[in-house]
Parts: sequence; structure tokens; C-alpha cells
Amino acid sequence: MWTFHLKYAPRRQTDTLEVTEPAVIAHVKSARIRTNEPLSFFCDGVEFRCICSSIGKSSLNARILETIPHQRGEAKLVFSIATLPKPKLEDAVFNLTQLGVDVIIVTQMGRSTARIKEASALLRRLTEVSIRACEISAIAFPPSMRTANNVSELIRIAEELAPTPSHRILFYEEESLTAPKIWDFIRKPYDGLRVFAVIGPEGGIEKNEVVRLKDAGFQTVSLGNRILESRSACYFSASALALWTERLGG
Repeated sequence: MWTFHLKYAPRRQTDTLEVTEPAVIAHVKSARIRTNEPLSFFCDGVEFRCICSSIGKSSLNARILETIPHQRGEAKLVFSIATLPKPKLEDAVFNLTQLGVDVIIVTQMGRSTARIKEASALLRRLTEVSIRACEISAIAFPPSMRTANNVSELIRIAEELAPTPSHRILFYEEESLTAPKIWDFIRKPYDGLRVFAVIGPEGGIEKNEVVRLKDAGFQTVSLGNRILESRSACYFSASALALWTERLGG
């Protein structure tokens, strides 16, 4: 079933829903949804499961079959990814969203290949990307988006979102021979603690940043002997941790 996220509360009369947001109507039309076909709308954590009644130029009407309230759960899985060029960053955010990550932090590191220029504009754009991923995967709440301008800010966010006890993980390719492998890490039963994972930039994490993260309680974990591009590292590690923490439905 197609799902769509609404920015504003729709008009509702008894069992009828009227949607007037141009972007949503355009998206419904691009999905080639016809009358009498099922679709769902999410708005402020409430899911409206409907049957499409009519689609006009400026409004859409649907018959409500079921209204389901959703509660945003506690943030269990947090990912920090180093800044990347726009297409790569959006691709990473899209996939992290579908894998059930609760909070995504875009961090500027010493060797980052892109810079955070206007944080508010960046966060708006990435939120739109995550909403598209939510619509495909029928996710009620998009992940929270944040930025960190350096490792010091990232550590402060870790103290806020993943205070001890928690699992603070730094995926670090330079210690692939000595650090535990991700598949060994997730072999033990999940204990319910928050997970805060860090993926470095394409140029690698600087040694002083590694030292500071370790001093802040981050454990280095290896993704294997092969060097992965940042997006591939995101997909691989997030998939493993999503399975471990049952973010994909257990």
C-alpha cells in the first residue's frame, strides 16, 4: 500500500479525508493511484488507511477505513555519518531511514570531502529525503536530523543521546586486524541499550579524532578486511545493527 506524509493536518468530515497539499497530490498522481485503490496518510504520528475517492487538481478525497495512532519510541539506534557530497549524503540518509535508524547526525570531520555550510537548509533537505524513504517503507516517524561541526560536538551529542551505559561504536578500518568484527559484535543477544555508531569520512578518520572518540567511550569495531566507501559502510553496518536491535521488525 502506498503511504504519504502530510505536513499539515488534513480536513476530516466523519469518514472522509480531504488533502490539499500540492506536493502530496503530485506524488499521488506520479504513483498512478486511481479511485477505489488503497493508500495511507501519516500526519503527526496518526496513520489514516483509506480508499481513494477522487483526485482533482488541487484536492484529493479519500474514505477512511481505519485510523491508527503511532507512538514515537525511544531512540535506540543513532548513526553519525561524515559529510559527503550531496548525492552520496542523500543516498545514505535514504537508506539509513529505511533501515530504522532513529537519529542521523551529519558530522564534519577533519578529512570530510564536503562541508556544512548552512545547517538549517541541509537538515530541511535531508528531512525531505528521509520522508520519501518513510513513504516507501510505511514508517510513521522520520528520523531526527542533526549536525555536528566537529568531533567535540559529536561527543557532546553522544553524551546527550547515548549516556552510559550504552553501546558507542566507531567503525574504523585501520584496526581491522585487532578490533572485533561486526558479525562477532552482534552475535551476543541485544541487551536493550542505546547504540550510537560513527562512520568516518571517505578520506579516513584522523588519528587524533580516533583518540578523542576512544577517550569518550567509543569502541572500535571492524567491518572486515576490505575497505568500504562511506555509503557502503553505512549500509552494511546499519543493516547489521538494525537486525541486532530488531529495528526491522524483529
